Amino acid sequence: MLVIQGASVGAEEPERIFLRFEVLGGPAAGLHFLTLTATVDQSHQGYAIAAEAKTRGLADLFLALHSRLDVRGRISDGALLPEAMHVETHRRGLDLYTRLDYGVDGTVTAETRPPVSWPAVPVTAAQMRGTIDQLTVYLALARHLARSGSCA
Repeated sequence: MLVIQGASVGAEEPERIFLRFEVLGGPAAGLHFLTLTATVDQSHQGYAIAAEAKTRGLADLFLALHSRLDVRGRISDGALLPEAMHVETHRRGLDLYTRLDYGVDGTVTAETRPPVSWPAVPVTAAQMRGTIDQLTVYLALARHLARSGSCA
């Protein structure tokens, strides 16, 4: 099931967009596995995106996931420029927190709690410079599609 509300074009402030996905499966699609929601608020100067995923039913036995992502940024000459992203994930009794801050000069600082304990390849400041978060990418794609009507 997919629900989309709101979307306007023109000089007025864009309306709030709300998405809700329900992942069902099993015999006759009677098992509820996941609920994913996303809310997008935009003005001509900035945006905020909140996304939440939560397992349901049998999926809780295997994954027990509840994750929330919050992104905010500014809009300059039509370009989306993230300012901060905060992620809070609870999975199988483990609590993970991530915060990314985006400087106006392109620098990105990241903090994770607890620190990553499994083998990971460190990302340098130079590699992070100029990157954007995944929710901003999705919003940029949606804005492009709304403007152009094409995936090109």
